[in-house]
Amino acid sequence: MTTNELKKALAEVPSIDWDTLLSTESAPYGLTEVGYLPKPYARLLSEGLALAERLFGPELDTSRGSVVRKLVEMASLEHARTYALIGGVIDDLTVPTARGDALSPRGKVAAGPAP
Repeated sequence: MTTNELKKALAEVPSIDWDTLLSTESAPYGLTEVGYLPKPYARLLSEGLALAERLFGPELDTSRGSVVRKLVEMASLEHARTYALIGGVIDDLTVPTARGDALSPRGKVAAGPAP
């Protein structure tokens, strides 16, 4: 998928009906049995649009290009970046997933004292 196709697809993300949002479960995110999974941007965006419509009423313009939609898109992007940052920090806390500078201290602990 090209960048333009992705931008077009994300621009068409609708909001979730408030009752559906409260009654359904999204894909797992956060700390799970398999590690840390960030919440997807599209889910953050649809939840943000649903919340905006709930707060300001269903007549709120959340169409492509509206000011409210742009604000929700920017906030959702920042939330997605935060989820990714948290995922990186959590991954660096364990030996199998640690990277770079975080790997050296984990390797010393796993290897035990030098003979």
